[in-house]
Amino acid sequence: MVEWLQSVSQCLPEDWEERVAEAVIPAEEREDLGRRERELKARIERATRLHLEGHISYERFAEEKHRAQAGLADLRPARMEATIAAKEAVEDIAHRWEAMERVKQNELLRKAIAEAQVEGSKLTAVRPTLPLYPLVGIFCRSGADGS
Repeated sequence: MVEWLQSVSQCLPEDWEERVAEAVIPAEEREDLGRRERELKARIERATRLHLEGHISYERFAEEKHRAQAGLADLRPARMEATIAAKEAVEDIAHRWEAMERVKQNELLRKAIAEAQVEGSKLTAVRPTLPLYPLVGIFCRSGADGS
């Protein structure tokens, strides 16, 4: 299972987050999130410009920037947060497995694998957890039928 999870970690493209968002977040919601993100970034740029031109104090600038950054952090939908956490678990497994304590190894496997089928000493099927499924389902194809 560890080898399978390491292969999952290696098959993810750099733009995986955007591609998963396209697959799991409805287009209308993505458009709204994009509009809100642009508004908040424009707010930071405006506060920066006003501060540099001497129209607002540094304290006011820092307050505006902090509010906008907090708003940006709140934009990511919960379903993406769970997928990001699952991806981080897979990366931990892929890069630090040998150095982990057994308890941590088991915890990470539970975050990534819902069910696994083994015949003899061969892993024959894996059902990822729901948060990991978008990553595996979109990017990591295997098996005779590509599923």
